[in-house]
Amino acid sequence: MVLSIALFAFLIYVSGLAVIQIATGRYRLDFEMHVAATGVGLATFGLITAVFGLLDVPLAWHWYAAATLGLFVAGSLRDILSKEVSAKARAKVDFFTPEMWPLVAAIGLAALLFALYVHGALFTPWLIDDDSWNHAVAAKHVAINQTYHVDVSVRARMAGYLEPYPVAYPVLMGVLHQVQLMGKQAMGSVAWTLKFFNALIVSLGIVYFYLMMKQWTLSPKRALWMTGVLFAIPCFMSHFIWAQSLALVLFFPAFWAMEKARGEPRWNIVAAIVVAGILLSQPSSAFAFVLMAAIYWIVNLAMADRGPIPYGQPSPSEGRFKLEEGLWQLGGLVLGGALSLIYYIPEIAKFSWRLFLETTTRTRYESIGFNMPGVGASVHYTPWDFIWAPASTQINQPIGMGPVLFLVFAASLVWWCMGRRETAASRLRMIVLAWLIFTTVGILANYLPVRVRLFPHRFWAFFAIPVAIIAGDGLARAVEGVRGRTVVLAVVAGGFLGAALGLWGFGPALYGLTEFPVAGTILISAILCSMAAVVAVGLGAHAVTREKTPARELRVWLILIAVVAGVGLTSGWAKARFEGFAWWEPGTEWYRARVKGPDGTVQVEQIELLTWVRLRASLAPNTPVLGITSTDRRVIGSDMYERPLDDDLRTLREELKDLPLDRIDTGEAKKIYDFAVARKAPLVVVDYYWAARPQRTQALAQARRVEIRESVGMTPEREMQLVRRMVTPTPREQTVLPLIEAQLVREQQGVEAERQALLRVEQLKKSFAESGYFEKLPQTEQGGLTLYQVKPPKPDTEK
Repeated sequence: MVLSIALFAFLIYVSGLAVIQIATGRYRLDFEMHVAATGVGLATFGLITAVFGLLDVPLAWHWYAAATLGLFVAGSLRDILSKEVSAKARAKVDFFTPEMWPLVAAIGLAALLFALYVHGALFTPWLIDDDSWNHAVAAKHVAINQTYHVDVSVRARMAGYLEPYPVAYPVLMGVLHQVQLMGKQAMGSVAWTLKFFNALIVSLGIVYFYLMMKQWTLSPKRALWMTGVLFAIPCFMSHFIWAQSLALVLFFPAFWAMEKARGEPRWNIVAAIVVAGILLSQPSSAFAFVLMAAIYWIVNLAMADRGPIPYGQPSPSEGRFKLEEGLWQLGGLVLGGALSLIYYIPEIAKFSWRLFLETTTRTRYESIGFNMPGVGASVHYTPWDFIWAPASTQINQPIGMGPVLFLVFAASLVWWCMGRRETAASRLRMIVLAWLIFTTVGILANYLPVRVRLFPHRFWAFFAIPVAIIAGDGLARAVEGVRGRTVVLAVVAGGFLGAALGLWGFGPALYGLTEFPVAGTILISAILCSMAAVVAVGLGAHAVTREKTPARELRVWLILIAVVAGVGLTSGWAKARFEGFAWWEPGTEWYRARVKGPDGTVQVEQIELLTWVRLRASLAPNTPVLGITSTDRRVIGSDMYERPLDDDLRTLREELKDLPLDRIDTGEAKKIYDFAVARKAPLVVVDYYWAARPQRTQALAQARRVEIRESVGMTPEREMQLVRRMVTPTPREQTVLPLIEAQLVREQQGVEAERQALLRVEQLKKSFAESGYFEKLPQTEQGGLTLYQVKPPKPDTEK
């Protein structure tokens, strides 16, 4: 574990530092630049991976270390030999100044968020949802085989995140896991690697966001307020394990470098490398970044050659934006796209355009377009979804802000609109407002009359960015002219008050009252927006007075305590509870056994999953295990060793799964035995994966049936009467009755398929017992799976 953490720090810091040196010739760097280098290094790793893949260089940790050292030597030589280093690069800078204390505070916020996220990730004793299990296989494939390449025939039969899907994220995880396996297989846990470093990467986004906003506003205090809002807002990011964790975090170093390029065009090279890193991480986030970057560039270009606003108190960043600066920024974006082609052109040539698109979008070729709703296919978000932060939400993307934070955001937005002349002349405000409109439309895409939907549910994370900027700007302006010590004490006191209220039970009590009818939601929204307007006017009048009077400082102190405590109670409590202390679901591929409860009713329990967890605890990590009825996702994700993406094993599993019941005999047991001996697998697992799929079919059919039934206001009792032809359907019911009956047929088919799967599993166990090739280990059989030890081959078998 220590080695992988050290390798991660070395790779991202040294490579990022080298890229900055090579691009800018800057050899005198302050603390802020050293911190920013880690964000550049995260993106550089993806570009190095693309080059390695093109040249067939093994994806081994020592090759990455060598490449990083090579970049560092090149950067040092650039500093030493360059005769055209800019005056800004040569200027003497202090390593640490008092203005960098807000950066230290932002790092502290990131550390708190990391502690929460990593606790939540490790709190759940399994990997969560389906994505993380697929990433475990991809990371293991990279760690063992030192490549992200797969055969075209194999890729067409598997789900996962290797080529031609962007591979920066799984390769990073695989290389970090690879270090853990250095001669000590029992020490390496791919699940721990994914959980720990995913949480770390997401948390680093807090620091990079601060750097971006500090560069945009040239105000460390204002940037810190914005960072604090992003830290607290529930809908920004979760510790969900997927490539968006890396891609979205890289948004901030990209915009940071693009803004720095205004005064020094060389920074566009850094921006291009970070943009390439985004494009090599995840397709959907890359698409969102391209649109947000286009908005950023268009607004900059539209406001080019305008001087500072001649009225009011302009933001420090509102200096003249020159047309040539916008052209340089466009060049950086184009160069970033061109660098990403190092990976994409060979992939398209290898897999064909059709398979490339199907794999990267995870959608059938005929369905690819601008109507790809993903998990948000039928979700219509209401105002209450924006106002409230639920304590239980989607694990891949939480939603909501919290009432107090929503009020602060709304008041700040009203304040911006009231100062429309200042807003119209501000690049920052115009960009952020355009982002707000874009991300809000993205969330509410299901309401659009034209079906233009690209993963509406994922837009909550992008939406949190402009919200944090607007709300943070309002808070920062409200405390201008007040001593910093007063502000810090108020924030700390408010934080403690909010935490205390949550621990005293106000949080659970508050979150027990979250269901409101539509009329109540509209009423609450109207009240909060009206309050926001009043608060905005009050804040505006309050900010006019800049004198450091005791009365004003006392007012600010009390207001901030109330605001921070309210945010902690209505946003922070929900975020902390969900992200740090909730057990998240493992995905859709686990069989739920039906057992009788104490009262005689049938209950569905995760017996199989819990048995896998117990088996994982009883075996050393990376113990070779052959999951004959299972999947490599289950085995590898549970920290047991199986050859990743073994096509022969996949073929054997598929053949066995489709065998008729009377064909599963000792002959099949002998075939499995020979396969296990050839793979040098001492243990074989028989579980209930075969039954999990039809059970999933039942659940989906039932959910669809309920959705259809409720769309016409039909009760379960009425549905039963209609299906049994006990009553005559109304014309409206007649239109949906065939659909309901079709789902009932699917449910029944799923029930029968589940029954047959369970019979095949039991027959397989019986054939194992009769064959004499396997020895059952009864201490591991606990209702969810059976573990068998493969007996040593006899001499004639060895021959």
